[in-house]
Amino acid sequence: DRIISKSLRGNIVALSQAKYSSHVMEQAFEFANYDALLQLVEEVFNGRVNTKNGRDSLNQMLFDQFGNYVIQRLLNIAIQMRHNERPGEATWFQALSDKIIENAQALLKYSSGKKIIDILSCELGYDFV
Repeated sequence: DRIISKSLRGNIVALSQAKYSSHVMEQAFEFANYDALLQLVEEVFNGRVNTKNGRDSLNQMLFDQFGNYVIQRLLNIAIQMRHNERPGEATWFQALSDKIIENAQALLKYSSGKKIIDILSCELGYDFV
């Protein structure tokens, strides 16, 4: 967990957007202890806005060809938390859901976006697009 704190923090978006390091980020989210996971999620939800495209960290990852896999992993983790299968914050699922629903029409243009929508629709029990 010190590796997560020292090496990954502050670089989550950039690492999530590269082919091989996105796999590392997925594993970091999956296997981090609660405190480290809290730090990672905090950076995703409250990260900087990209001055070039105006997107926040979550949006950047949601629409990135590799970052979306990290978001899929985070969504699955949030679902586990929602079902009390893993310790964590119930608010994470709601924050992810809100962002996905807000961007649903744009996400439908991409196969990875459709996958994220399918995961969320399955969890919610209804289609929202």
